[in-house]
Amino acid sequence: MYFEGSEKKLELSIKQGAKSLKSLPKSFWESVAKVSGAHIVSSVTSPLCDSYLLSDASLFVFPHKFLMIGGSHTRLVSALREFLTHFKMEEVDALFYEYKNEAFPDLKISPFFQDAEELARMVPGQACRLGPETGSHIYLFYMDKASSYLKDSESTLEVAMHGLSAEVKSHFTKGKIVARKWISENPDFKNFFGSFDVLDHGYEPFGYVLNAIKGDRYFTFHVNPDDFFSYASFETNCFDQEIDELVASVKSLFQPKSYEVILFGSEGPMPFNAYVEGEGNYKLETALTSGHFLKFYALQEKQACEVLTKIEIPKFVEKKLVEETPKEEAQDWFFEKNDKYSVGSRVIETFYKEKSELQLVEVHNTEAWGKTLVCNGQIVCADKDEFIYHEMMTHVPMFVHPDPARVLIIGGGDLGVAREVLKHNSLIECVCIEPDAKVIEAAKRHFEWPAQVMADSRFELVIGTLASFMEKSEKQFDVVLVDTYSTSAEPTTLHSEEFYESLKYVLAAGGVIVSQAESPLFNADTQKALRRTLSTVFSKVFIYNYSNATYPGGLWSFAFSSESFHPLDDFDREKATKSQIDFRYYSPELHYASFILPAFMKKNLRDTEAKVEPSAEPATDDVVGVAAEAVDVGV
Repeated sequence: MYFEGSEKKLELSIKQGAKSLKSLPKSFWESVAKVSGAHIVSSVTSPLCDSYLLSDASLFVFPHKFLMIGGSHTRLVSALREFLTHFKMEEVDALFYEYKNEAFPDLKISPFFQDAEELARMVPGQACRLGPETGSHIYLFYMDKASSYLKDSESTLEVAMHGLSAEVKSHFTKGKIVARKWISENPDFKNFFGSFDVLDHGYEPFGYVLNAIKGDRYFTFHVNPDDFFSYASFETNCFDQEIDELVASVKSLFQPKSYEVILFGSEGPMPFNAYVEGEGNYKLETALTSGHFLKFYALQEKQACEVLTKIEIPKFVEKKLVEETPKEEAQDWFFEKNDKYSVGSRVIETFYKEKSELQLVEVHNTEAWGKTLVCNGQIVCADKDEFIYHEMMTHVPMFVHPDPARVLIIGGGDLGVAREVLKHNSLIECVCIEPDAKVIEAAKRHFEWPAQVMADSRFELVIGTLASFMEKSEKQFDVVLVDTYSTSAEPTTLHSEEFYESLKYVLAAGGVIVSQAESPLFNADTQKALRRTLSTVFSKVFIYNYSNATYPGGLWSFAFSSESFHPLDDFDREKATKSQIDFRYYSPELHYASFILPAFMKKNLRDTEAKVEPSAEPATDDVVGVAAEAVDVGV
């Protein structure tokens, strides 16, 4: 994982009289961290502050406020949304969201402007940029509401540094023990470590974070010693010495080529006497509408420009409670429907709506399913049950093939299947071919897992078609997952014999293909036709079932096809049991059970010519032994 230092920061204060944030259990902050795309690595507590080291962030929790400082993959806006599901907006006293410009913007989950728009829908606020757009700068979103809690002790100092010296960087490439010793033995910082509770963590390949607390005081370092973009940040609310002396000590420690200093707190002069005036230096002191006083200083190698630039964002509109809304004026609904049926949910908010050359792509926040990705009016995946579809499409073939090293995903732009594929230790390469870049964009912006997938070195994303990919590549794959659906414009393309014959060119010897087989209730004829088509191309073809609440009818199917492997006889149950994968739906028992088809499906599929003789009953316990019934018609 590439770690780019203190790129984002979220700080939220609650009003006096509200419930103490420190009284919330660790499990609450674990859920906030999880939504942000991180998990708690270690923690330490004191009566006035809890410190958490996260997998890609730092988290400090005080009785009346919390702050998270995260790297490029941390979704702090999602963390805020999770927090606000447990607290009312009236209880929020102040909010700040900082976003440091990045060296590698392509690794970003979402740009600041998108984050600011989402924040403005939740919180009344303003946005601005500190520093030149073409140089190093910091974006800021803050709550446009006077704070009632502001006092001198609420001040925080941040120092962001770029271009560290070679000697400094060398201390952060030898493990966290060396890094911590180097900082703690520095004369200017010895007093910081004497009585503080300290946590630190090293990231791969390089990267270092240190958190320290004492009472209600904290300080934290985030360091990235990368050769192309070295970066370090220091933040604290400890002011036992003059601020300019403290900043000078931090600068002396890291020896940066350029840096920014930000101080939030009560109004008063910020001492700049330790700094050298000159071209490329920026200085700003201004009062914010929150009542906080912002003091900003930067030494850069760029020409001078406007220091503070306001950014236009949507106006905040406070949402009324559903029960206050008359039924006839209730919030909008989304329905997936055709001329025979519909399935729907009330829509709280629409996050994304873009028309690509191929389809209309939408992401709705729904009451029933949470965030829901929709393409051309068809539900693709939703928070509520996406794990069922993605686990059952992936793990069934991955535990049947004896050594699935290379996997091809056709479609799968939400990257949920890729997420599950990457959990397998045998994997060397996973290629996802998605024809619509808008699907990728929508998923990256509004779901948690795409950043994790994109950061994995084994994963490759190709925007295009299977045909164009095959023209340029001669790769072959052990497992091919057809994670897509027929469109109204091309109702038979994905069920055609030509399509599956073409897949044989990319399928390695002994390979397995799993494709969506749609609903046995509403698409019985389509499922039968698919089974017939697959049987003309492959000698072993089986249908298996799974349940999805968001798909019409709830009961849906996949098709398993191979020339070499039987989904039950060749299933490696022991490997699945010992895999250490944290399944939410799939299990070895369910693997067998999913191939036991209800009577109406077997009757429907019995008309299909089958080339597979009934298999022997698998040598398993009595519970799964009955799975042999699934093959009585070779389905």
